[in-house]
Amino acid sequence: MKQIIIIIVIGIVGLGAGFAGGMYFANFKNKAVVADLQTKMQQEQAEAQERITGYDRMMEMLNGELQRASLEIEKLRTPAPVVAAEPVQTETAVKAVEYEKPDGPATTSTMQDTNTRSYTIQSGDSLWSIAQKQLGNGSRFNEILKLNPKITAKSNLVVGSRLKIPSK
Repeated sequence: MKQIIIIIVIGIVGLGAGFAGGMYFANFKNKAVVADLQTKMQQEQAEAQERITGYDRMMEMLNGELQRASLEIEKLRTPAPVVAAEPVQTETAVKAVEYEKPDGPATTSTMQDTNTRSYTIQSGDSLWSIAQKQLGNGSRFNEILKLNPKITAKSNLVVGSRLKIPSK
């Protein structure tokens, strides 16, 4: 009877050891599968990020093309300017204002047009995006061009430079 008990105990211990070994190898295999899935996921994320970056570049290029096309359309819609004998002042130019001093004759002073405000160019800005963010409509970039005669639609905007933009 003692021999049977010993055989049963050895059998139970053997089964337990076999079960533990099987669990160990199954766990090891699962870890390898999980690591492989994580690697594949990271590769797919990197590929997706590259595609997004490509799409962003394409959007910037298309926005630039749209700006140029809008300028061309605006030029075609605008009649040729009439040459005047005297220069015409634009709305945004510094205007001379006359006022009377309480104790003397009228004097001339200059003041900045209050229909504009200043905007500092930031990285990634385009005329379209500035008009979209600041004026609520990207197609209003022409107004920014009119207020800033030193730039064109094809100009590269310099980060940190200041632009005049219309007050909404």
